[in-house]
Amino acid sequence: NVNYENLRRQHPDEYVAIHYQKVIGYGRDISQLVKDLREEGIAMGEVFIGRTYSKEKEPTLILAAA
Repeated sequence: NVNYENLRRQHPDEYVAIHYQKVIGYGRDISQLVKDLREEGIAMGEVFIGRTYSKEKEPTLILAAA
């Protein structure tokens, strides 16, 4: 189960890709993250990408990549 506080600690100020409640990728460059996931054959319609912020308690941006 994905918990924002854990994500924030493990991946501060990064984009995190989540697929069926499992982290499948992360990085500081969202374009590169999406490219890497596509190259792995991940169906982007099933992936949620959110950005963690080291100085906030709640996420402020959640994206569904298409």
